[in-house]
Amino acid sequence: FDSLGHCARTVGPAPSPQAVTLDLDLTGGSDQITGTIFNGGTTLAFIADRAVFSTTRPCPLAATYNVTFDPGMALGAPAGAGWARLTVSSAGVAVVVGNLADGTAFTNSAALSRTGTWPLHVPLYVNAGAISGRLAFTKVVGVGDAVGSLAWSKPATFTTSLAVAACKFVAPLAGKRVLTVFDTSSGAATIRLGGVTQAATISTANVVTISPNPNVIKLTITASLGQFSGTFTHPASLKATSFKGVFLPEQGRGRGYLIGPSGSELVEVLP
Repeated sequence: FDSLGHCARTVGPAPSPQAVTLDLDLTGGSDQITGTIFNGGTTLAFIADRAVFSTTRPCPLAATYNVTFDPGMALGAPAGAGWARLTVSSAGVAVVVGNLADGTAFTNSAALSRTGTWPLHVPLYVNAGAISGRLAFTKVVGVGDAVGSLAWSKPATFTTSLAVAACKFVAPLAGKRVLTVFDTSSGAATIRLGGVTQAATISTANVVTISPNPNVIKLTITASLGQFSGTFTHPASLKATSFKGVFLPEQGRGRGYLIGPSGSELVEVLP
């Protein structure tokens, strides 16, 4: 870098070297480096955030979050909601572990920026596809504590957006239901999955009771994690089908997905 915070280099072997420019913010206080990469045909812009949090400067966003990933309406895109568990450490490192709505498992670790931006890039499908984007830890009432949009590409299948909502989750105390909204409704709940809408009751021990139960829905709540899982008889295939998801306190509901005979489908647990 020169005295103005600028750097320009050509990197990579011939015959296709790449021109890289870097600009370090010396006066604006953004704790960022911005720049471009030019490969002779395309210019790509990028931002690099300084990792500012540590044990001596703890991240104010440190917590555990439940996250959903809702695909857009692109042709071939899954219809369910992917889900994950996100842990932000006091050092500002965000670790996410989850599953997309097509059943693809993923994990990622990245440092949050000073302003609470979460950069997320996960190569998928043997590096032929990915989810990628930047999410903001800015609370939107009724939606989440961090929201944003990612790009999701699956080779020869679809390219779509992902609407992401991360909701802070704190395990309920003993004798309390997984979401306070279910305490308000005296445990009354509605389960929607695979074209089925079923009334249910959630006890203060977070045990789900369903009667009558023509589709043999078995739903288990792991209250300590804010997750649910189960099986039911899918009306299209008449076969036992599994499902999973997470509860979102800010939205007052649970969301997830199942893989049915026609592909991914949305699962919801509502008050």
